Amino acid sequence: MVGTKRRTVSAARQEAAAQLVLDLDPFRLCGVGCGEPLAGLAFLGPGCIARAGEVEYPAHGLTIEVSGGRVRAFHAHVRPMAAEVAAGIHPFAGLVRYRGAAFVPAAITSETAAAARFGEPDSVETLSDGWALTFDAGPVEWELLLSADGRLATVGVYAR
Repeated sequence: MVGTKRRTVSAARQEAAAQLVLDLDPFRLCGVGCGEPLAGLAFLGPGCIARAGEVEYPAHGLTIEVSGGRVRAFHAHVRPMAAEVAAGIHPFAGLVRYRGAAFVPAAITSETAAAARFGEPDSVETLSDGWALTFDAGPVEWELLLSADGRLATVGVYAR
């Protein structure tokens, strides 16, 4: 095959990561919001059915909850927990956009950094392995899961 290029899995993952943006202003993942067809995320490649109603994209660090072929919620695993790592989930390599500023979510390494970036949550729940900070945004609710050491572990957006 003279003159053709073969993309490696690593190159394909880097290309997709360049497109991964979880935008918390309009609550969209790569332009697709809750209630919209999962087909809008087809560029991620085939997903794995993890459980009924959940599609995982392990190489991208994403889990999408679906119902009737439509996105119900999405989760970006910034720092996958041990069980997620064991299941093959890689860290989310994209960007998060909030209040017009894009940033690498792994940069949130403490509760203080989370509060400075996102403001005060509507509720805080203590978990066995960290905290859940929940923000009410009308038609959606979004959540930050922080590990016991205060690092951002997961960003989730849920339709109400």
